[in-house]
Amino acid sequence: MNEEKLSNWFSSAKEVSARLAETLEMLEDVTRLTSDWVWSLDRDFRISFISDQIFNSCGVAPEEVLGLHLTDFGRFIGDPPQFQKPFRDAPFEVVSQSKGRRDLLVSGLPVFSMETGQFNGVRGIVRDITEKTEAERISARLGSAIEEMSEIFMLSDQEDNLVVMNKPARQANTAIMKKFQLGESFEQFITAVAHSGTISDALGNEEDWIADRMEKHKYPDRPFEQRRENGTHFLIHEEKLPDGSTATFCVDISDRKQMERALQESLKRQQEFSADVAHELRTPLAVLRANLDSPKGELDIDSLKGDVDRVSRIVEELLAESRMQGLEIATDERADILGIAKSVATYAGPSAIRKKRMIEVTGTDKPALVWGRTEAIEQAVRNLVENAIDHSSEGTTVTIKVTESPAIYIIDRGVGIPDDAKASIFRRQLRADRRQSGRQGLGVVRRIADAHGATIGVDDAPEGGAVFFIRFPNLEENGHIDE
Repeated sequence: MNEEKLSNWFSSAKEVSARLAETLEMLEDVTRLTSDWVWSLDRDFRISFISDQIFNSCGVAPEEVLGLHLTDFGRFIGDPPQFQKPFRDAPFEVVSQSKGRRDLLVSGLPVFSMETGQFNGVRGIVRDITEKTEAERISARLGSAIEEMSEIFMLSDQEDNLVVMNKPARQANTAIMKKFQLGESFEQFITAVAHSGTISDALGNEEDWIADRMEKHKYPDRPFEQRRENGTHFLIHEEKLPDGSTATFCVDISDRKQMERALQESLKRQQEFSADVAHELRTPLAVLRANLDSPKGELDIDSLKGDVDRVSRIVEELLAESRMQGLEIATDERADILGIAKSVATYAGPSAIRKKRMIEVTGTDKPALVWGRTEAIEQAVRNLVENAIDHSSEGTTVTIKVTESPAIYIIDRGVGIPDDAKASIFRRQLRADRRQSGRQGLGVVRRIADAHGATIGVDDAPEGGAVFFIRFPNLEENGHIDE
């Protein structure tokens, strides 16, 4: 042995015994200070030395494992190392009652006799990577969750370079992903988006939009909306993180915006309907009051009846409109439109006779089933038939024709509908109904048809007059197949 050094340990001590003692003391100090634990195996691969760090790491007392093989209290993950060859960072797992599962990395160096070359055992260290492994697992789970979440997520680092874009973010920005790469600045990303033609507010105003967007990014305050040309709406929220990075969250609120628009339109229709009802009721009520105030004996009974009929018609339409709000039809509901046609003809017959008209039901003589609610469809057909009676000429016949296609046609022999009014005749305003065609309740008809997936329209009758129709989808087309 070289007198100037002891193996690879250098020392100023001259005596070999002093250097040995110093080396042993330093080895003991190192094994106490390091978080790794030191071990050695004899030539039978049994533990002959182990530092007490095994207790801090795995909750196992050193004296409990002396004389054991490593695999007596743990297991190598994958193929075990060959102890007669140097090995590094072989994965090893220990499960103890006090510490649970511990993830370790074992490194070893075989020891041979300097004189004979005989194998004398193995020496090595063990690193505890449990916390590091768990952090990596958590990071991987978090990364997977971020990647697969339905919302858009992006992360910019302290230098404001975009370092994370999850799958929804990439899908929402496919127009620029060939031009933009992760690691480039967030401003480069925003610039590419602005010039991609996908942002409604940026079209023709790219530079101002970029400046405004970067201001919101650098100084995030409150969430803001962004509308895209494909009709989608996003609610964007950005947050500065403690390390100086910036997280960007984008939630697709297209459905919510559509619901808001539908609610606003519904509210507008209700307001217009209420105004129309008030307008329509005012005149007949005023006339009715004037007739009632006439001197005794001068009452025009026929006129009063007409006024009452007009008021009743408006009130009935208002009730029908109210009933049709939020109409939802169960998947197993069925309606026979031939039975509905006969029921409406029976109901409207007396009125037709009083007005010197006839009413008939033609077409198929077999039940014609459709997906739908009988009461609602009957209301729509009744509205169309009552209008047909009012607008037919005296002595003519109103025809309700039912086909197996399935469809219902209401044919009158009157003056017909002007071509310029056909496209808007089913608008839901009462006054619009009367102003364009003199017909009432067509808005209710449209609402009922929409709820049933049906098509409505109006054509000219071959012999003069109008043909109003409601065409229903077949049960198979609607996805409702009867057994």
